Amino acid sequence: MSVSDSSPVSPVSHNPALLRFWRLALVASVVLWLAMIAGNVALYAVHPARHWPVLESVETLQVASLIPVALILHQLNRRTMLSRLITTISIGAMVAGVAIDLGFVTERLTFGQGPIGGPVFFIVWVVVLGWLLGANAVAWRQRTLPRGVAALGMATAATATLLYPVWALRLHKRLVLQRHLAIGRLPSAQELHGVNSLDRIHNSLAANIEPEVLPWV
Repeated sequence: MSVSDSSPVSPVSHNPALLRFWRLALVASVVLWLAMIAGNVALYAVHPARHWPVLESVETLQVASLIPVALILHQLNRRTMLSRLITTISIGAMVAGVAIDLGFVTERLTFGQGPIGGPVFFIVWVVVLGWLLGANAVAWRQRTLPRGVAALGMATAATATLLYPVWALRLHKRLVLQRHLAIGRLPSAQELHGVNSLDRIHNSLAANIEPEVLPWV
């Protein structure tokens, strides 16, 4: 994405400190997503006991990390009524997902068993995918994100988050550019190196990511 690939500047651009937090939240969410995928692949490969507290703890943290990501999209979408509705419902689902995952960690719940570990957990997953689709559709319509980033977000929902790290790193890059619009200067060489490093991660993920055992988000 180039600087010329611009969309209208959103309210979040006027707060550099908040932008820095959003960027850290996105990176943390990507790291947790990758750890969760690796854990699920290992779980599938070695077939250990159904209860794996470390993996379930990582999944809990990853679900929690989606809450600031939802707030990022809400800020970028200028806090419209539709965005507020999508964000409120999705954060409620994320909080429910964290609670259910904590139940898995503590063995009070079993994945796929009972009404909460089964149908309720599935509904939460669908709602979170709906958030990714809906929030990015709003961004597409209002042009609060570049069309390519918004389309990638919708594709992330359609692929059950398979493209999540690619989309999140594209969004991170967008926030880096917006931070420099907010403070009125061009990125330094060191900052540009950081963005280019993220681009290399993004390109590697886009080239190599393949369907695996898909956890929920």
